[in-house]
Amino acid sequence: MLKRLSLPRVFKLRNKLIDALSPYVDRKISGETVKDLTRDVYNALPPKVSYDAVFETCRILAGNYLTLKESVELSWRLAGNLDKLIAAVPVLPWSQQLTDEWWPVQVLRLDPAYRRGKSGFTVLLRALAGAYCPGVFEQFLSRPSCAVIARSIGFSNTRPYSHHTHLVNLRLSVFIEAARSVDSPYFKEVACSSALRHYNAGIIDIRVRNKPCPLDYPHLCENCAVGSSTCPAAIFQQDLVVKHCDKCEADRAFDLTRSDAMCLDCWYNERSEQYDKAGQ
Repeated sequence: MLKRLSLPRVFKLRNKLIDALSPYVDRKISGETVKDLTRDVYNALPPKVSYDAVFETCRILAGNYLTLKESVELSWRLAGNLDKLIAAVPVLPWSQQLTDEWWPVQVLRLDPAYRRGKSGFTVLLRALAGAYCPGVFEQFLSRPSCAVIARSIGFSNTRPYSHHTHLVNLRLSVFIEAARSVDSPYFKEVACSSALRHYNAGIIDIRVRNKPCPLDYPHLCENCAVGSSTCPAAIFQQDLVVKHCDKCEADRAFDLTRSDAMCLDCWYNERSEQYDKAGQ
């Protein structure tokens, strides 16, 4: 069953836990330090959680230096799995999906792909809560599947879906099937709560120009070089960077999340060649 979950509350608690862990960042976590760290984390969590579950979750840090990245991941995993902590279940890093579970996810990227005779995209998604949180995983979705999902998460006649990149940064819930998620998460069923649809609508309205571009640009979002830190409707995670591309021997735009060895056009061209060969 799709459980009710407030992502703003998850993010608020995650940030509170990051603050609680900040004194331990760049420190070696000894046996005694684990107890202190667990106490500080436990005190930052709601009162119904199990102390033993929190301790077992934090105990894996013993003997290692805690990096900022690890502290953020631990904070997010704890905040995104409160139901397990209340049920006295530790929330350890994902290794295999043990039970079927609904996860809220955010689309990070779509890259052209071809599988089993079908044209589509390799979709990169971040788990915002649930067992895999805050991990990033990928799944192939056909073009028709993307169009169907688009309708279910906020696109409509007044918000028409016209380009696959318009799915980037939108949120939905996916039903992770344990039997098919041995090595990596897999889903087939999706849903979208009213809260997620409301979040998506704010982005979609800009992309379909029901609302003006925040930066007053005349071009469409799919032709824009800015990243999501600059514009809420951006289709890239980071601003594109202009530098010399050795492959095409020109100064072109690079998407460093995809490649720092070739420009975005060359990257797409190379992927398209692989995509065409796979489809033959």
